[in-house]
Amino acid sequence: SCTSASPELQQKPAQQAPVQRQSGGNVSVELLNLYEEYREFLADEDHGGREFSTAQQAVMIIEDRVVIDATAHGDTDRLRQALAGLGGVKLAAAQNLVSCQLPILAIPKLQDLDSLKFARPSYMTTRMTTR
Repeated sequence: SCTSASPELQQKPAQQAPVQRQSGGNVSVELLNLYEEYREFLADEDHGGREFSTAQQAVMIIEDRVVIDATAHGDTDRLRQALAGLGGVKLAAAQNLVSCQLPILAIPKLQDLDSLKFARPSYMTTRMTTR
């Protein structure tokens, strides 16, 4: 069920239906919440020219994309192709994990991928050293 960037992703976010936030699905609640935050940001036409930022700490946002880690259900190459079809860029795979920058507006489409076992944001890590 992979298609290239569809006109659905180009709709105004305010016209898109809210996403069902359910636990136990193949998309983390954090990603679904991020999508809702972004929709609300775009719906506010007077966001003062500021860039989108999330209240979720350590989630990596690059312009209108979020860095995700996706676990493949079966063939990793199939998942890579499906994520690319949703507009994912900078795809990297290792074993059964695929990471990419995914358009935030494509997050709900992840729920339709049969090649996806689970997706979550990729979190920034910081190193702390002691002296």
